[in-house]
Amino acid sequence: MRNWREQARLQGWRLWAVAAVLAYTLLGFLFLPWLARNQAPKLAQEHLGVDLAIEKVRFNPYLFKLTVEGLSVEDPVSGPMLAFQRLVADFSLSSAWRRAWTFGELTLEQPALRLHRGEDGIGNLQRMLDRLPPPAEPAEPEPEGDLPRLVLHDVSLVEGRLAIEDEAHPEAWSLALGPLSFAMQDFATLPERQGVYTLEATGPRGGRTRWSGSFAVGPLHSAGTVELANIAVAPFWEYVRHQYDAELTGDARLGLAFDYAFDGAGETPQFRLRQGRAELTGLAVARASTGEPLLDLPRVAAAGAEFDLATALLRVASVDLAEPGLDLRRLANGRLDLVAALAPAGDDPLPVPVEATEATEPTAPAEPAGPGAALAIELDALRIDGGRVAFEDRAAPQPVRVELQDLGLAVTNYRSADGHSAAVEARAAAASGGTLAVSGSVRGAPLDVGLDVSVEGLSLVPVLPYAAEAMNLEITSLLAAAAGRVTLTGDEPFVYAGTASLRALESNLPGEDARLVGWQALDAEGVELSLAERALRIGKIIATEPFLRVLVNEDGALNLAAIAPAGADGSDDAAAAATAPAEAPAPGPGEDAAFTVGIGSVDIRAATMDFTDLNLPLPFRALVEPMEGEISTITTGSPTPARIELDGDVNEYGAATVRGALDLVDPKRLMDLELDFRNIEMEGLTPYTVKFAGREIAAGRLDVDLSWSIRNGQLESVNRMVINELELGERVESPGAMSLPLDLAVALLTDTEGRIDLEVPVSGDLNDPQFRYAPLVFKALGNVLAKIVTAPFRFLASLLGGGAEDADLEFVGFVAGDAALRGPEAEDLGQLATALAQRPELALQVGAAFDAQRDGRAIRQRLLDEAISARFEAGEGSGKDGDPVRLIMEAMYAEAAGPEAPATLQGEHSSIPEGSDKPVLDESAYLEALRAALLEQQAVDPQELRLLGLERAAAVQNHLVESGGLDPARISVAEPAEAPKADENLVFLQLELGVGE
Repeated sequence: MRNWREQARLQGWRLWAVAAVLAYTLLGFLFLPWLARNQAPKLAQEHLGVDLAIEKVRFNPYLFKLTVEGLSVEDPVSGPMLAFQRLVADFSLSSAWRRAWTFGELTLEQPALRLHRGEDGIGNLQRMLDRLPPPAEPAEPEPEGDLPRLVLHDVSLVEGRLAIEDEAHPEAWSLALGPLSFAMQDFATLPERQGVYTLEATGPRGGRTRWSGSFAVGPLHSAGTVELANIAVAPFWEYVRHQYDAELTGDARLGLAFDYAFDGAGETPQFRLRQGRAELTGLAVARASTGEPLLDLPRVAAAGAEFDLATALLRVASVDLAEPGLDLRRLANGRLDLVAALAPAGDDPLPVPVEATEATEPTAPAEPAGPGAALAIELDALRIDGGRVAFEDRAAPQPVRVELQDLGLAVTNYRSADGHSAAVEARAAAASGGTLAVSGSVRGAPLDVGLDVSVEGLSLVPVLPYAAEAMNLEITSLLAAAAGRVTLTGDEPFVYAGTASLRALESNLPGEDARLVGWQALDAEGVELSLAERALRIGKIIATEPFLRVLVNEDGALNLAAIAPAGADGSDDAAAAATAPAEAPAPGPGEDAAFTVGIGSVDIRAATMDFTDLNLPLPFRALVEPMEGEISTITTGSPTPARIELDGDVNEYGAATVRGALDLVDPKRLMDLELDFRNIEMEGLTPYTVKFAGREIAAGRLDVDLSWSIRNGQLESVNRMVINELELGERVESPGAMSLPLDLAVALLTDTEGRIDLEVPVSGDLNDPQFRYAPLVFKALGNVLAKIVTAPFRFLASLLGGGAEDADLEFVGFVAGDAALRGPEAEDLGQLATALAQRPELALQVGAAFDAQRDGRAIRQRLLDEAISARFEAGEGSGKDGDPVRLIMEAMYAEAAGPEAPATLQGEHSSIPEGSDKPVLDESAYLEALRAALLEQQAVDPQELRLLGLERAAAVQNHLVESGGLDPARISVAEPAEAPKADENLVFLQLELGVGE
């Protein structure tokens, strides 16, 4: 019985054991998978609001191995979220004695995660988590403890996929990554345990990523290798490109690889990076709005990178850029298009300047970084090969484009630490012509830059539009060259010492082909430019074959005046200038001082000036070449003027010389110049004489001495002209020409040596906008000539000097009725003969003058006296009482007027005194009346007056020939005529000057 009961009891336990095993087996193999497939979707819907579906769930309760197949999670709003083909979790029973959660295997096959953000800006993952009820806050915060003990022997993720979608993005951006694989072995959170891992992923458009190494958490430690190969940049740029006016036009690919080690065991984490290398290829950036290229980087490679967090040192062995290209454009608003394209949309395109009137507090310097925080950088070599940089300025008055090609740069031994200098070498060729080369050293802290600069044949034509507003000149050729050293320090922002040249200048006025200004070379030696001192010093400037074309157009305008743009003469600013203070205030403390320029000397070699005047009836041209000379020291702000010495040839046989001193910075302040022209053939000056006096020049040579003196805008000048062997040509009709007897003027001015020596002074105020020098000279010359030809005898008298200029040599006086020269007149004629001897070209015409009234009275007086004398000599009246002359005169009067005429005349001159009855004769009045009556009866033959005039002219002629030594051929006698003037005592004949045959 007992055995039966014991047996039955044993059988019962066995039965319960079998039942328990069977129940455990059914629970593990059937119930739990069924429960998971049925309850998990409900719980997911209830708590997360998502649709969960599972195809299969298997669980081995004996091996503690869970397998889930065909799981998918879908958000009702955004669609699929997560799915995988298979999940295997193999929990190890060794966890019990290891006292650590141990998994032999964790495998996830073909997972697909979809991160989606809707148009409302909410992501599907965030939306799902927001549906969870908030966690209950614990009454007391749980103390921080150690990490849970975990051991993972084999973890793998196979062919994973990640999809990111953003419908809130302006362009509905999306990104797909995969396949992605991850494998890790023997990972544990236990001390002194570490696992190894490998992560491999394929990015969009074929990029690959591999990350392998070891990882431990007790203490935290990791070491491994990261490799990124052929990573496409465009998919990531597409996410942010709507914020920028830039687009990638090339297939940019990024490669990156490095070894690393991280150790978190100590108080300060340690991180080291070794054998780093990176490569970027195919990067091309353009403006999205215009399609214009901005940046082109075919290949950028960095190698030998190392970084140590403990020392904050980043070292790179080399960085190489192959054929990079940079296109910069300055837009109309003054901003660079590269900056504008890469600035986020909505940013202010230009910084707002602080108003000058607002007081601004000085900004306190930033606190220095703590120890170890500053990053030190060491770069062994930076190389650029075959680069290109183009700059276009659309904000300039005219478009400017400058391009450098074949750009090469080498920077070696760069160290960011204080006191280290890097060696720099650079070279480039300009697209417009010319080369640049730079070599030297650069130190950042403290700043110390020393560079040797070499520029050869660099064309400046592309940048000349910057001068368009200041100069109306079209320059077709201008090359720059330089060789010197550039220095920059903390105290000196820029210093240049060396040489500089401007070569091959060719220019013309816009719309014209004729060369205007040019030179072969303008070389500056001993150049020293300092921005700190605000000074430019040049030892010597050598101008080789400079050229200047001066043209006076048909309308009288000077071509050089056209170089200044419209309004540059200051006319538009006249009103403002009138109200401006007379002197600018001196710079105050802290204000910039004036920039000073000093030049030791200017050496001019083989210069040429081509002068043409079309504002004449006949065009005139003169060529001055070659011209040689020197200008001495020129210094701005110095009261000492520069000395000038220039010599040149004019046309074929002429010469020109310039000597003097002037303030080249402000010529109106001080100028003393002597300009001498020698042996200038005057045939070429015919256009000027035609315009001035309507006469051509057949022959002659001209010497001109011009003396200009200016003091504070006041001009005093003397223009002395010496003309040799002048021969006038034909008359030419010229509107506006002066009506002058030019032949006479020439004869008056020409001395015995065939020379004319004429001095014309001119003065004026250069500050007067209406002042014009050339018209004043011509006016003054015209006045001199007019004065000479209108008063030629006074001019001849002035030749004698010694007070002779006060003599009136034009008229010769004779006593009425007489042809004999008196002493004073003979003396004047002697002076005239002397003057005429000095002017051999002159001829003299002597007027045969008489005065019918004065000379007639004198002749009648002589005839009456002769008649009375004849009768007296014949004895008439001698036998009678009384005065025989009276008796003769009464007889003559009775014969002419009648026997009673004398008595009647006596009665007219008799009166009865008071108290008497007898008339008394006024003897004197009677005799005077009697003589006057007899004079009226004398007849004068007109031929006698003409003969008197001829006798007088002959007397003058004979005196000039016999006493004055003049050639009789030079003297002619005019037809007898009434005298031009007379006084109570003298009758004058007039002399007239002319030009000999």
